[in-house]
Order: sequence, then structure tokens, then C-alpha cells
Amino acid sequence: MSECAFCPKQADSREHVWSAWIGELFKSSGYNFRRITMPTGDLAKWRRPTLDEKTRVVCEKCNNGWMSDIEGRSQAAFSGMIRDGTKISLLPRGTALLAAFAFKCAVIADHASPHGGPFFTRFARRQFRESLQIPSGVRMWAAAFHDPIGHRGIFNSYYTTPRGDTFNDLEFYVFTFLAGHLALQVHATRWTKLRKCGTPFPIVEPETYWDTRAATEFWPSDGFPVSWPPSLNLSGNMLQQFIHRWTGSVRIQI
Repeated sequence: MSECAFCPKQADSREHVWSAWIGELFKSSGYNFRRITMPTGDLAKWRRPTLDEKTRVVCEKCNNGWMSDIEGRSQAAFSGMIRDGTKISLLPRGTALLAAFAFKCAVIADHASPHGGPFFTRFARRQFRESLQIPSGVRMWAAAFHDPIGHRGIFNSYYTTPRGDTFNDLEFYVFTFLAGHLALQVHATRWTKLRKCGTPFPIVEPETYWDTRAATEFWPSDGFPVSWPPSLNLSGNMLQQFIHRWTGSVRIQI
């Protein structure tokens, strides 16, 4: 049995991929699932009556303690966004909660996928458990998705590196979460060379067309309210571009 993603205990508890309360927001007779295994591209499909996918990467104490607290507060704060696309202005406290929810999911996705990780250090993950402090080099965006056919969910993560030789000692971890109308993306940076550890990370930007019309950066917080949804909804094709926008050309500023 592997170690819990957030503490030294054994991972003896199964955590929901999509929170149980999210499944309760939608009245559905069943859910279709697809899982793509990278880098092979193997595709598996199945159907279940409930949104009850789980992964065993955390311990029972974490799952039923501080993680449950994040879930309870997120249910109260973000249900309208997910189910109805309700407009909202998040104050700094709400922004911090959304960031904690997104980062928790990002760590779980990292530990559940065969990337060869974990991407985040043991110290950073323990510190998040103790104080919900998100490590440096992590940025987050919120987007809105609308599908006239029905609701959709995505739980996608991958590692990538910037193109070219200028910054060949950088590695990125990208996690995209979609539930109903709410899409979240976490982008994390780390140095691959030990000698660079402690050096400030450069500012990395995706292609220029990804502006505030399609995705609003909400973390790190600047202390101002964050309005959601952005003026431009993601469509089916644009959603895939959003997920993989860090695999193409990026702009790096020192």
C-alpha cells in the first residue's frame, strides 16, 4: 500500500475523483466514463449509475478530516457555479477556498496517474495539509463551459516542458478539472536541476489568445474580487485547446 499523498500514513481510503456532492447536483440516470492512458493512448469506456469514481491515494484521517472540511465549504460556495453557471464575485476568502479545492484535486490526480512523480515535494504537500498553503510556482485559472447536450466532467493531468533549449531545466505539471459549467486549471513549475532549486521561477504564459475573455487567473490572489464566468464560454473544441494549451509555444519572462 502506498503512502498518503498528504501525510506519512498509508493510503487506506478511497477519495472521490469528482466529489460526491457534485454528483448530487445533477439529476442523471447514469454517467458515461472515458479514460485515456498516456502515453499509449489506450482508451477505456464504461457506464455507471452514479458519479462515484474513486482512487486510493490518501489516508482515512486526511480524507475524513481537513479534506472533508474543504469539500463541505466548497459545496456551499460553488454548487451554483457548477450546476447552473451562476455568476459570482469571489472575495479573497472565496478565492483561497477555490484554490485549495483545485490544488487538492491536482495533487490527487498527480498521485493517481503514472507520471513517475510525485511532482510536488513531500514538504509542500505536508505544508498544504497543515495550513492550506499553496507552494510557489503554482498558478490557477477559472473558465466556464457550456454544452447544450448535457453536463460533462474532466479530470486530466500531464507533465510537459517548454520548447527550445533556453529553459530546458524547467518542467510543468498541468491539471484541468471540469464539473458542469466550472473549469479549473492548475499550472505548476519546478526546476529539474538541483543547482537551480531556490531560484525564483520565471513567469510563463500560454499563447496570447488565452486572455481574460476565456480564462480568468485567480491564483496567486492579488487581493481583489474575482468575477466568474469570463465573457467567453469554452466550447467542445476550445475545451481541448484549453487543456493542452501548455504543450505548444509558451512565453517565458525572467
